[in-house]
Amino acid sequence: VQNTAFKGDFRLRYQHEEREDTGNPERDRFRFRWRVGADSKINDQWKAGFRLASGSSDPRSTNQTFEDQFESKSVQIDQAYATYKPFAFASVTGGKIPNPLWEPKDLIWDTDITPEGVAIKGEYEVFPKFKVFWTPAAFILDEFSGDSNDPWMLVLQPGIDWSITDMLALKVAGSHYSYYNVTGNPFNEYSANTNTRVGGNLVEDYDALALFGELGVNLPMPALPYLAVFGEWIESDADDNETAMLAGFKFGHKKVSEFGQWQVVYNYRDIERDAIPDFLPDSDFRGGSTNGKGHEVEVVFGLSKHVTIGLDYYNSELNDNAGGADQKEDLVQVDMILSW
Repeated sequence: VQNTAFKGDFRLRYQHEEREDTGNPERDRFRFRWRVGADSKINDQWKAGFRLASGSSDPRSTNQTFEDQFESKSVQIDQAYATYKPFAFASVTGGKIPNPLWEPKDLIWDTDITPEGVAIKGEYEVFPKFKVFWTPAAFILDEFSGDSNDPWMLVLQPGIDWSITDMLALKVAGSHYSYYNVTGNPFNEYSANTNTRVGGNLVEDYDALALFGELGVNLPMPALPYLAVFGEWIESDADDNETAMLAGFKFGHKKVSEFGQWQVVYNYRDIERDAIPDFLPDSDFRGGSTNGKGHEVEVVFGLSKHVTIGLDYYNSELNDNAGGADQKEDLVQVDMILSW
């Protein structure tokens, strides 16, 4: 018990969505998310951890909808991993792991995804308040019986974390994505089916270069203590529709964990059809699809210590649609979250 740290959270959500030009233009859902886990220190160099979560096996959602006449709900293994730290500046984690890659928002990775594979996390302070970090990682995407050409991905992310002054901080990173044996596979089970396909299979090469940045300012004003701007950009090796971008800002408190603390976040994103494999992006933005653009506004307020209430609003439309309609979508989520 002394060497184990427990953690978890519980979220209640009301969700309303409206989409033009569909057979079901409006939908209301009440949902919850439950997650609980632990990290256990084995010795000075090793630790092991796990997390259980509600929801189905969908890697981009731990939500459980209120439905089916009070049926009992499922619990999934959301994380299961071991970490070895041979040096103070580097560690290796393997298993079903927390996402080790830094991203200021969720253009590329849905925040519920817990990749499966191995990652090295390194960080070194070059001089006071200036750190460099690096994260090489290899993730398995699928496994086929009797076939050695299993799809997988390799990511290398270097970056800097610089506290320029007591008021100003900058974090910048780049990532290179290499995909292997992805072209020619369907990834039907959890795909949004918005990438270019022939015969149901992916045809593009999604090797990509991505850039991320966030500039934050600590302000000497109790009413407005923090302000930041952030951005993301990625371009794949697809023949066409190969770029995606996100830009936004946030203000209020840097983190909301006490009564009266608050934060407002805005971003605009544009994801072309083949910029990202369509089983990775945020599932709340057009159901996790590519080929879309739009706005997101988040407002969070602290009700008490570790209890928040928030509103998240998405307004989006398709980049292009063969039917000629924009197919606009409005999505509203109201969340109460308790964390421990």
